[in-house]
Amino acid sequence: MDELIIGREPSAGASDGAAMIMDGDQKTFMKEVVEASRTLPVLVDFWATWCGPCKRAVPHNNELAKKYADKGVAVVGACGGGQEERMNAVVDETKMEYPTGKANEQTTKAWGVQWWPHYVVVDRKGKIRAVGIKPDYVEKVIEALMEEDANVH
Repeated sequence: MDELIIGREPSAGASDGAAMIMDGDQKTFMKEVVEASRTLPVLVDFWATWCGPCKRAVPHNNELAKKYADKGVAVVGACGGGQEERMNAVVDETKMEYPTGKANEQTTKAWGVQWWPHYVVVDRKGKIRAVGIKPDYVEKVIEALMEEDANVH
């Protein structure tokens, strides 16, 4: 697999707002997320191509990515759980606008993924602050981290 780079440009011919496609192994994925989290909180959306709730969550995740981008929060997708070869088609079908990449079994195990979708929030210090939170609570966790940051500065 190619090295995972958060922020890789969309493939040629991709529409504006299209998700950037990333590929990488578990070590590279974790390194990239932790590196990104040294300057901003990161929300990792572990999703699967066959998962209806994952696909239904994309519009809300797109909204979160837009809402918090100016506040320094990154949203990154990680497609795993089998059928990853369909990732590009599902990204187009769901109109996913945040960067996403394929997550192998080693990556999903290392991040404690047990169901789909599975969200992980990493704070500005690279510390995992929430794992396996339900979609309804993602924004509450982000808001709590933003409040913590405001109180520290």
